Amino acid sequence: MTFHRLRRAARTVALVLAALWALGACAVTQELTIRADRSGETAIAIDLAPDFVARAKEMAALAPNIELPDEGLVDMEKLHDTLSALQGVTVTQVEAPEEHRLDLAFSFEDAPAMFPSPSLLWEAGIVTFEEVEEGTRVRLYLDLDNYKQLAQIFPDLDKPVIRAMGPEENTEITAEDYLTMMGFVLGPSGPDAISESVITIRLNVDGELVSQRGGRIEDGVAIFELNLLDLLLLHEPVDLEVVFR
Repeated sequence: MTFHRLRRAARTVALVLAALWALGACAVTQELTIRADRSGETAIAIDLAPDFVARAKEMAALAPNIELPDEGLVDMEKLHDTLSALQGVTVTQVEAPEEHRLDLAFSFEDAPAMFPSPSLLWEAGIVTFEEVEEGTRVRLYLDLDNYKQLAQIFPDLDKPVIRAMGPEENTEITAEDYLTMMGFVLGPSGPDAISESVITIRLNVDGELVSQRGGRIEDGVAIFELNLLDLLLLHEPVDLEVVFR
């Protein structure tokens, strides 16, 4: 795969992620298994609202130099190649069983190493792996301060349109006023779509789950549910943690 082809694939993925961030009309469910050596595997299912694909294509049609596949939003082959190019990743599934659904699955050798500039994740305290008295602690922490570092890792978050809808530009706005604004941008269904969009992470550990923070434990699995609106505004930090041994 040439560098230019990989870059085009990354742009397509970035468009979809940006659209998900902006429109929010989706439910994301992630099954994640993590080990003390930071390896693991994950399966991710993205379900879009029924009218999301058509709306996203309308937006893409207005953007120069953006081409989407005839069906759905993502070129499956390019997405597979993009994921496979990540350090230490082995892809096992990239499918779109329906136009509004995307299923991904892959294993990884070192979770932070998958990301560009992984050192920033550590320095900003966004992702933390450390040995504690009780075992291994894994923490995800995101607030308005370290969100700036997150935007350095994922430059699309710093693009004007996405930035305008993100937490840095909306520190003083209430959730109600934000949703009203999204109604003007996205149409009448926009506020409900954002309000109802939830990211669910089911975290399995290789060993005994000792404790968690920010979610709940069911049948030995830590379950975290994040409302997209909370991520868009970050009025309160996102602070998720598990300890296992």
